[in-house]
Amino acid sequence: MVYLIEALSGAMGDARRWRTMPWMVAIFGFAVIPLGVVSIALVIMQPLVIGQWCTLCLAAAGAMLVMIALYAR
Repeated sequence: MVYLIEALSGAMGDARRWRTMPWMVAIFGFAVIPLGVVSIALVIMQPLVIGQWCTLCLAAAGAMLVMIALYAR
């Protein structure tokens, strides 16, 4: 559900979104930041805590690195 909210709120508006819809920027921040932190923590904890290096987990970690690079732009 949070991914859907993130995608919809990210698609709304353009570069001037902060001036036209500051409430939408705040909602986007509240949705994206905790979701990103939890996702990164879970991917890091998978091999360290459980001791399993699965292909799907490594693929998810790779996809997450791409998403982080896109957000950092």
